[in-house]
Parts: sequence; C-alpha cells; structure tokens
Amino acid sequence: MHIISNKYIMDRMDRLDKLITERKQHMNIIKFEDLPISDDIKRAVIEMGFEEPSPIQSQSIPVILSGKDVIGQAQTGTGKTALFFGCNFPSFYPETTRYLGKLLAEKADAFSVFDCCGKPIAELGLEEKETVILERLNKKLLEAGVREVVMVCPNCYAFLKDKLSVPVISIYEKLQELGLGNRIMEEQNIFLPCPEREKRELLKQIRSFLTAEPKILSSANCCGLGGCAALKEPELAGQMAKSAGSIQNTSVYCASCAGNLTRAGGKNIKHLLVQILGREEVPDVRHSLWNRVRAGR
Repeated sequence: MHIISNKYIMDRMDRLDKLITERKQHMNIIKFEDLPISDDIKRAVIEMGFEEPSPIQSQSIPVILSGKDVIGQAQTGTGKTALFFGCNFPSFYPETTRYLGKLLAEKADAFSVFDCCGKPIAELGLEEKETVILERLNKKLLEAGVREVVMVCPNCYAFLKDKLSVPVISIYEKLQELGLGNRIMEEQNIFLPCPEREKRELLKQIRSFLTAEPKILSSANCCGLGGCAALKEPELAGQMAKSAGSIQNTSVYCASCAGNLTRAGGKNIKHLLVQILGREEVPDVRHSLWNRVRAGR
C-alpha cells in the first residue's frame, strides 16, 4: 500500500496550477459573450455563473454553428455539477460558503448556484409562483448542461429532489464520493430540521462522519422557521423560538435552525457541515441579510 503525503499532493497541485497558468498565457481565452450563440443562452449561462467556456466548448461551438459535424472528447463531468447553496447557508456562514464553493470547484469542477428553491413560496400556497420558480430552475440547469445538483440545505434537498430534471444529491454524499471531510470525534447532540423528523435521510449520510452515535434532541420540535410559520402563525412561531432558545451545546445541519436558535438565545450552536469541513465559523446573525446579498442573491 502506498501512502501519499499531504505535502506531495500540495506540490502536485502547485505544479498543475503553474501548468494551467502557462497554458492560458499561450491561449486566446474567449468568453461566452464572445461566442456566436443566442442572447437567451448567453444570459442563462451568465446567470449560472459561467464566464469562460471550457477549451472543448470554445473550440467546438463555432464549428458546430457553421453547420459541420463534430466529435469531441473532454474530461467527464467537467462543468456538469451545480452546488446549490439555498438561501440561508450563505446568510449565516459566508466564509464557509466561499470555502466550500472553492473546494468543490477544485475537486469536482462544480460551480455555485445562489437561488431560492421555491419551498417558502409553496408553503404559502402560491402555486403559480412555485411553478414559475421550478420551471426557471429546470430551464437554467438544462441550458447549462448540468448533470448533477449538490444540495447544501436539507429543506432545498427535500423539496427539489423529485422536482428537478437532473439528479439531486446532498453535499454529504458528494463529500464522501470525493473522499473529503473530517470525522467529528466529539459526541453530538443533534437538533433535527423539519424535513428530517421522520426518515432522517441526510442524518444517515452524516453518520459516516461521526465517530459516535448521536443523541437526538427532543425537547423542541421546531426552531420557529419551519413551514413559514413566522408568516402564517407568528404567535406559534414565537413560542417555538422561545422554547428553542434554551438549547445549548447542540449541532444542527440546517442553517435556518442554526441562525434562529442562536437568535433566540441558544448557546454554542454548531453546524455539522461546518465541522466536517474543519471550519470554526459561528452563525453570523447580525449580518445575515447583507451576507445573502453579497453571495449573489
């Protein structure tokens, strides 16, 4: 068995970065906006976060548009993975959002998407607007050639996994697939997000990152944000938040729960994904709205 050191890996990555930089200096790099494609496609590509086409795209698209047949070969999966952060993870964990986006861009050639999944609209009973959001998301994914969507938020995952035209997996599945993430050594007290109360699908995936069986907190049923309760039942939502405010030394895997528990007075509320990634960021409840704007929303 061969053991590869971290230093060896970093040296190889540095060499690869230098080679890529040298290659770009000798290439005439173009942008999607320079290609002879329709304005609708250009807008969709830019909205998805793409600026420069991959080498095979920049070489083949003009030839295809000229009417010629093309056979091309490129690295499998290049530019086909979308990392969908949802609304609240970038709001409360801006530093980890940037770190994770960069990590998956390097390891999986993924690009980040900052958009609403439509779940709050659906919970308010606004069916037409929900349909518009879902159609828009599916159109964007189709036009960008996305083959896989990686969900960070458990609410987005539960809501969209059967509604998108491409496969949906969780960030925990992707980290396992890539061999990334740290194991958490301390025993965990876990507050479950609303979509996970019954099947606990994501918790089963998270379990591989835990060294001990977690204890599930049962003293509170909801952080107060579930089901748009703050809009539909503000008094009930306030009671839930107040009840949850006594929670301490607890881990969550929903950024909405982390933010609202912390706002309600909860102490030492940690996000499991942040811990798995080896980060120490705490919920930024003071600048959550500004963080969301900065993330691209």
